[in-house]
Amino acid sequence: MKEREIDFIALCYSKDKWVRGSFVEKEGGSYIEVKKKGRELIRRNTLCQFTGFVSSLNQRIYEGCIIRFHNRLVQDWEVVWKDGCFMLKSRTTVPEYRTFSEWKDVIKGNSVEVIGHILDD
Repeated sequence: MKEREIDFIALCYSKDKWVRGSFVEKEGGSYIEVKKKGRELIRRNTLCQFTGFVSSLNQRIYEGCIIRFHNRLVQDWEVVWKDGCFMLKSRTTVPEYRTFSEWKDVIKGNSVEVIGHILDD
């Protein structure tokens, strides 16, 4: 059985750069434990968990990512945590939600890319 990877990204507190690793909450604040680099103090409100999915371009898909499905009527979707699971929320005037299980074959196909994150400028 394949081990499940629990991974996070967040923005560093001192500089606007994304860091990836394990989440650690200590008395002094919230941190991302970066392999071989130590802890980075993070902005807790930017913490995003890895969904377990990787795009066809080998991009890791995290909560908050904006992903584009090429050759689809609604192309751009946001990854959200809703009702106890990761879901895709359409970036349209009237949002609709889809579960990852509905889209997993498409995500693994060759028509998906991560185009940004909701916290990026």
